[in-house]
Amino acid sequence: RTAHRPTQPIGSDTARVLNEFCAVLWVWQIAIAANGMSLLRSYRHPLPVDPSIVHTKSERPRQSVYTYPRVLVGSDEWKSMCPAGVLVFCVFSLGFLSFLIYASAVAPRKYCTRDPRGRSFFCDSTRFCMVYFRPAKWWWCAAYNLKSIVMVLISLSPQPEFSVMAWTLTITVYALLSSWAQPWKWWLLNVLEAALSLGLLVAV
Repeated sequence: RTAHRPTQPIGSDTARVLNEFCAVLWVWQIAIAANGMSLLRSYRHPLPVDPSIVHTKSERPRQSVYTYPRVLVGSDEWKSMCPAGVLVFCVFSLGFLSFLIYASAVAPRKYCTRDPRGRSFFCDSTRFCMVYFRPAKWWWCAAYNLKSIVMVLISLSPQPEFSVMAWTLTITVYALLSSWAQPWKWWLLNVLEAALSLGLLVAV
C-alpha cells in the first residue's frame, strides 16, 4: 500500500499565482498606466515670433513628448512606438480595472456559495484587493483603481489649466466619497488617505 498524501484543493496554486500577479499590478498600477500612455503626454512648441511670418488659424504648433523631447508627436518614430504603449495600457490598466469590477460584482455571490472549492479559489485569487477593505465596502478596490487611471488620463492634456482643474475635481470627489465610505479596514488608513488627499489638493 502506498501512503496517501493530503490533497490540496483544486486550483489553489493557480489562485495563489493569480493573486501574486494581481498584487504586483495593484502596487505598480500608476507607474504602468503612466508609462503606457507616456507617448501621448506632450507639450506644444511656441510658434516663432517673427513679424514677417503670418500664421494662419489652421496652423498648429508642433508637439513633443514630455519624457522624450526629441520625439515629435506624429513622427514616424512616435507612430512606431505609440501602439505598443496603448496596448500595454489597455491590457494591464483597463484589463485590470475590468477584473476588479468583475470581482466586486460577483463577490457577494462567491463568498456565499455552497461550493467550497469555488469559494476558496475566489478568496485566494482576490485576497490582494479584498483584504484591506471593510466587508461592507469590498467594492472600493475598483473605485481606488479607477481614480488612479483617471489621474493618469488627465495628465495627457497639453493644457495645464485643464489638468489642474480636472485633478482638483477628481481629488475632491474622491476625498468626499472616501470620507463618507470609510472603506479601509484600519481607521488609521482612512485618516491617512484623507490627509494625503488634502495634501494633493494643496500641491495642485
